[in-house]
Amino acid sequence: MKLKIRKLNIYSLLVLSVFFDAYALVYIKTYPVTIFTIVSIFVLVHNIINNRNRYLKITQQSVILLLFIIYLFINYTYFEFENTSSFVLALYFLILALLSYRDEKVYEFEGYCRLFQRIMTYMSIYGIYQLVGRLFHFPFTDIVIKGHMVTGYNWTNTIYIFGQTLYRSNAIFREPSYFSQMLAISLLLYVPIILYKQERTRKNIFSVILQMLALVTTFSGTGILIFIIGLFILSITMFKKKLFWNRMVPLFIVCVIIGTIVISFTNLGGYFLSRLQELLVYNRDASSGFVRFRAWVMVVQEAWSHNMLLGSGIGTGSMYVSKYIIQYFGMTLSGFARVSTELGLIGILIWCSFIISFFRKKEMAISIRYVLLCSSLIPLIFMQEAFSSNMFWLFIVLINCKIN
Repeated sequence: MKLKIRKLNIYSLLVLSVFFDAYALVYIKTYPVTIFTIVSIFVLVHNIINNRNRYLKITQQSVILLLFIIYLFINYTYFEFENTSSFVLALYFLILALLSYRDEKVYEFEGYCRLFQRIMTYMSIYGIYQLVGRLFHFPFTDIVIKGHMVTGYNWTNTIYIFGQTLYRSNAIFREPSYFSQMLAISLLLYVPIILYKQERTRKNIFSVILQMLALVTTFSGTGILIFIIGLFILSITMFKKKLFWNRMVPLFIVCVIIGTIVISFTNLGGYFLSRLQELLVYNRDASSGFVRFRAWVMVVQEAWSHNMLLGSGIGTGSMYVSKYIIQYFGMTLSGFARVSTELGLIGILIWCSFIISFFRKKEMAISIRYVLLCSSLIPLIFMQEAFSSNMFWLFIVLINCKIN
């Protein structure tokens, strides 16, 4: 059966809007109002007006979300109502997820995934053009709208490889790592090509090749990690199925062989291998790996030394970032680290329970792409600041449904 792209509705508009997340329409104090902000408000109002959630459907996710909302109020009150803007933003995302629960037919849900994949193919074409265009000074390699870019975006930076300096591709995302992460999720959604014969169309195979090439042009390790970890989590869910042994195991063997050849005999493999060294030793000129996966431990330890259960309070993560950035250039907090720091042991346990709870839904047996999206969310929370990320909550909204 040929899978159709989902016709435009409020949720497909939400998917489209997240691709313009680097662009701010206006600023409310320091908060950038993006197209996603506007569309998500429309989604929220639409669900309330249509009484879809007048009597809240009791699901495992809704119970955990309500518990999280209650805890958020407790945490905000305990720390004397500080950082109101961070509290309101976190509360908004939780309510958006809570009220997005709906019934979907399997082809409708997978239509959203197809729409996302289709756009990522277009982004891949542009990303490949960027790498070549920036090298030869072609036009339109940077779509920057002055005065309307989200504050703090990196856009792109250079690397030295193959004997020359290259600009990393980012398409229209805030930075190359964001582009690579979205590509990894899209590539994971193409795994059914391996499992099911009807998925192996020329169009799908061509899209996979384009997106793999675009992933290389980002020169970012986070996307590769999301793909590998997501594939590993998928394998755990399929471990007892015959398809796993017939299709996935041979794929792993081929990937290991190709990966070994690339790492051993190419400059590109050497580059990505050197990126792994960032996890072990801090280097100011290549610090992203260390600050993303190692430095945050010190932040959480300091916050928990004051209050292990409640953390340091919602919105205080930026205080720690500004403190440690003196010592570690490019200091940042991933979604896991930020929730642990600001909301303590209670907060991170509730949040992780929420994400893991999706793996217990019967939808796992209905849609392989549902499983793949769930599998990609776990590594994603360690790669970027997911708790206040539009991208992360988009995927939460998409999977928070009952598939028939």
